[in-house]
Amino acid sequence: MVVLVKNPSDPLLTRGQKPVKDFRDCWQKLCVETGLGKFTCSSCEKTVTGNKCKCGGRRFKYTGTTPHDFRRSAARQLRHAGVAETTIMDMAGWETRAMFKRYAIVDDADIRAAVAKLEHARTENSHSFSHSQTPKPQGEAAPEKGPIN
Repeated sequence: MVVLVKNPSDPLLTRGQKPVKDFRDCWQKLCVETGLGKFTCSSCEKTVTGNKCKCGGRRFKYTGTTPHDFRRSAARQLRHAGVAETTIMDMAGWETRAMFKRYAIVDDADIRAAVAKLEHARTENSHSFSHSQTPKPQGEAAPEKGPIN
């Protein structure tokens, strides 16, 4: 078994012995090969499969999975696991709540789950509301219950 050891001063990513300074090209090509992204021609906006578009264009735009998608997914999964926002912010290196909110996407399922939790808590705790009221004397009508503010 070969064990490779990197020193703290060694580049993190290398291609052979050369350091990779910008990994985006490799990332994008890999995503295209695996079906997680595509290149479109900047001229005609058609999907490109080689180094040159059928229209002759050589400038391409990438759309697809990015490394930041994984950061967003991790933040969302940590939040769903019950990890405190401040801890997630520390882990991700976000200094402001605005940045956390930008990455921690809330979808319709999150909102439905929050409403379901609230309804569950109300039904579980409904007995405590009836015991806290002072009993009314016999014959006196109880006031109508309206919406809770």
